[in-house]
Amino acid sequence: MIICCSKGLRGVNADLDKQVTALKRQLESETLLRIDLENKNKTLREELQFNAQVHETVNNQRFIYS
Repeated sequence: MIICCSKGLRGVNADLDKQVTALKRQLESETLLRIDLENKNKTLREELQFNAQVHETVNNQRFIYS
């Protein structure tokens, strides 16, 4: 009986190991996606800030030359 249960537990253990491996891969994929999105967000915020500065500079120059 112990041998029978032991084989069953080995199968369950193997299945759990496969699930853990799959979840680790998924976590890695999600982490890389999050980092990529954070980098894109930072780039867009920097671009927005730059465009706002350009817009302000152009408006100031128009005011000076008017």
